[in-house]
Amino acid sequence: MAAIMPLDAEMRQKLLATTKDAAAALLEDARHLHTILNQKNPDRTALRLLSSVMRRLLVDDDLTPVAAPRIGRFMFDGPDNDVIYDAEGEDPYPFFASGGAWTYGVRMTGIIMGRALPADLLPKLTDPKTPPQRMRLDTFLSQIVISVKGRRFSRGNVLKYVANVASGVHSGTPNEDEQILAWISQNIAYSASTRKVRLIDGIERHPLAGIAIAVNMKADEFFRHEPDRINPVLAEVLGAAHYLVLSPDFRKLTAAIHKEVSRPK
Repeated sequence: MAAIMPLDAEMRQKLLATTKDAAAALLEDARHLHTILNQKNPDRTALRLLSSVMRRLLVDDDLTPVAAPRIGRFMFDGPDNDVIYDAEGEDPYPFFASGGAWTYGVRMTGIIMGRALPADLLPKLTDPKTPPQRMRLDTFLSQIVISVKGRRFSRGNVLKYVANVASGVHSGTPNEDEQILAWISQNIAYSASTRKVRLIDGIERHPLAGIAIAVNMKADEFFRHEPDRINPVLAEVLGAAHYLVLSPDFRKLTAAIHKEVSRPK
């Protein structure tokens, strides 16, 4: 990991001034994130707003310029998915998702369908005392959070896809990755009442099996959020927001901005 040179006082003051408006906007974003994550059943409007905020903060990286002069390099606390992939071996999981957020009163994390993890791994994955992984933004975005039969998707892939669905960008022919994420959204669901993942359609109809499917999802369909049909792709956006707001650096940064904006002029 490359070292970050500390800012000198003059440069820090310049950056504080040039990012003042962005810092105020981040506080507003933080309020939106906390409000949405604290809702047991956020509606379509809230989820579309969430996807937009997450793309702007992380994919477009509005976060780093605000953090740099206030707390230095921003570090995320995320899940340790390496242990799950280390156990995968040469036979890919039929379906895996990282998860992590609370929704409808249930927190689903480390979701695997069609395979059982080795028993010795379960305590590490379920123990609340297991420390999170500290990671930089690039690592947080590149962490694999969904896989289907060996095709893997990073958190950044998912955030961009969901934000595009929310904004209606997907009007043309979707590429193969977008087809697969759409397939997952249409055919795999989590249930808060049973705390299980279920297959709505046959896994053999997965696009990697060479069978064409309808993949242009409208936003209203994609952002449907019901207790027994929770969209796994959308759940990863909720998970990313969960890990962001619970990261100590997020609390540290928002506290620094609060102090800055409340300082007498």
